Amino acid sequence: MSAEGDGPAQNHANSTIQEKARTTPTGPGTSLSCGFLAHLSVVEYYARVWGQGNLGIKPYEAKVAAASDPARLAKLIDEIPRYRWAANRLRRLSPGSKVLDVGCGEGGLLWFAQEAGLEPYGCDLAPNAVALVRQLIGSDRAYLGTIEDLPIEPGSLDTILALEVIEHLPSPQPFLRRAASLLKPSGFLLVTTPNMYRFFAVGKRALRRPHSNTDYPPHHYTRWSASALGRLVASHVGQVQVGSLPYHFEGALAQAAAGVLHLLTGRRMGQSLWLIGQKQ
Repeated sequence: MSAEGDGPAQNHANSTIQEKARTTPTGPGTSLSCGFLAHLSVVEYYARVWGQGNLGIKPYEAKVAAASDPARLAKLIDEIPRYRWAANRLRRLSPGSKVLDVGCGEGGLLWFAQEAGLEPYGCDLAPNAVALVRQLIGSDRAYLGTIEDLPIEPGSLDTILALEVIEHLPSPQPFLRRAASLLKPSGFLLVTTPNMYRFFAVGKRALRRPHSNTDYPPHHYTRWSASALGRLVASHVGQVQVGSLPYHFEGALAQAAAGVLHLLTGRRMGQSLWLIGQKQ
């Protein structure tokens, strides 16, 4: 579970790279890293994000606290739109179905999957995050590394989750090839990613203001429209459906306002895109 796309700055050391990225032209599904390299590798970056000095920064603070409290985990999953969407999809699976969460963070959805009678597996690049996952589902199903590193048989998974992951990859093609190879025929790939045309981001571009600090390398490498995301994933798994999820605001009144905003924008300008891909 990754940081919110419009969240606060997480690392002041990123400012130089972010300033370069702000001057880089981008379109739907295009890379933000053209012409320069991040000063940290992806592995190093996420080890720092989940490091002890950053665990108190929202939204990680709530996630770390929830990892040791099932009631908080359930509340977190119910309140955040992308987690709620993914949990609803997991409820449709048969007991014993094998589920992999790539970039699983603290493991809240893996805990939910296990409670629902599924067989969960997870991987993440951050040692501190994986340590939290192992407390929730056991050490034998939580892996430190990428999807490429997993000792999982091809064609053995029923569902793969990748929530707010694809935008963090300098190149998403290897990830999608590997994910497709691990899925069973008719298995599902569930993806969310920040919506390039989310309401407040469109407003910022109209006012010629930069995106939030987390929307540049080394945090985000790409931005996605629904059509670009759908075409890319369909080329690897076949059938896809794409939509968007409402903004996540704290508090009942703010959540109601987010729902109204989502309806007024035709459910097209939500905070994150969702995608369901089914392997053909």
